[in-house]
Amino acid sequence: MVTFHCSIPHLPACAILWPANLLLAHNSLSEIYQHALRVWEQGDADPLQLEFHLGSLEGDAMDLLGAIKSDPISPELTEWLMSLAELVGQLYTAITSYRDSIQNQ
Repeated sequence: MVTFHCSIPHLPACAILWPANLLLAHNSLSEIYQHALRVWEQGDADPLQLEFHLGSLEGDAMDLLGAIKSDPISPELTEWLMSLAELVGQLYTAITSYRDSIQNQ
């Protein structure tokens, strides 16, 4: 079984204060990730619940990451974005595999 971090990475340290929209995006991404992770960890979710969280990861989370990437605030964000996108992708893959396994039972 794959193990995941219990939360998304913190924003990198920066010489400037991060803009409010980036902080809000981080909070939203954190909530999307943590809710999807809890559903995956509980191991008894129904397919509809899994589909909802897959949609949140694929749509909402990836849209937020894309918006952050398209408006580069600081070079420090590049590594953070890549690690977060990888983490979201891994969780998406795990939930998809879980959904497929329960649908094939």
